[in-house]
Amino acid sequence: VDANGCREVSLAVNSYGIVHILYAQQGTNVVLRWAQWSGGSWFRSTLDDGDGTNNVGRYNSMALYGQELHLSYYDITAKELLYQTFDGVGWMTGPDVVDGTGNAGEHSSIAVGTDGVPHIAYYDTINRDLRAASLLGDGWNLTLVDDNGANLVGEYCSIAIAPNGMLAISSHAGSSCDLLYATYSSWIIEKVAGGTGNRCFGNTDIVLDDDNNAYISYTADTEYDLMLATNAGGAWTYTRIDNTTGGSGGTTSIDMDADGKLHIAYYASDAGEIRYATNAGGAWAWEKVADTRPNWGPNDLSLGLDSNGKAHIAYSFFEDSGFSASLKYATNAG
Repeated sequence: VDANGCREVSLAVNSYGIVHILYAQQGTNVVLRWAQWSGGSWFRSTLDDGDGTNNVGRYNSMALYGQELHLSYYDITAKELLYQTFDGVGWMTGPDVVDGTGNAGEHSSIAVGTDGVPHIAYYDTINRDLRAASLLGDGWNLTLVDDNGANLVGEYCSIAIAPNGMLAISSHAGSSCDLLYATYSSWIIEKVAGGTGNRCFGNTDIVLDDDNNAYISYTADTEYDLMLATNAGGAWTYTRIDNTTGGSGGTTSIDMDADGKLHIAYYASDAGEIRYATNAGGAWAWEKVADTRPNWGPNDLSLGLDSNGKAHIAYSFFEDSGFSASLKYATNAG
């Protein structure tokens, strides 16, 4: 898709099968880029160049609403959480500053409800807590979700919205390696996983079904096993999907198809592989998507499903010790 300096990625596929990839690209400064595939070739464009000086586009996230695109990302230089949108015809003129209080906006994750309102979960680095922002009326409403700053809560957060409008956020507690889950009702926080054998290491990703049940993919233990946590049966249960992933990595991305089946993309470091797991056939099964060796391994990945339940995966990976990074795309759609 792109060959130079690519970092964090976010992928979405609209109802027409058009693939959108959002990514940060390192050059003189870090910029926010967008790539689109509609069946012939990749169209690429710079959405925010940081005025040539600011490092923007890191910790990016993208969500669909019909043919609209909604983006959140972080300006490292200005230390601001930013938002942009594409209305199906053109991009808004310049980004909105969502949170400019300083050092708030890392690990941003965006979702849009059935009412078209975008919501963003993100990490406040200074206070070490989890925050959320919602675009209500003409302005952003900022909310403190979890302020247990002594435990570094809010890193690697992911937000999802149920059809009835319920917000849910999964996140990582850095000090205790707990997996946390928050739902919007004066923000109730639950410890989902933690302790020996089930500690959360790094990235989390969440989807909700039509009954408000949560499904969270994450990596656990020192071997970074791929895990799934769900409360679909009432109490939280855990499934170890792949225990051959290896001792580094930790990035996962989850989505749910129209039949309620789950699809996960993730990195297996020992094998140097991008992998894909699904329970669409009943039992969980995984397969190799791509080799990243002899390169240095992936920087980020993102999975999205089309209307036929086929998987589309974008991933960036370091090609050498100088951390030159390419952006790749894979699909099983044929």
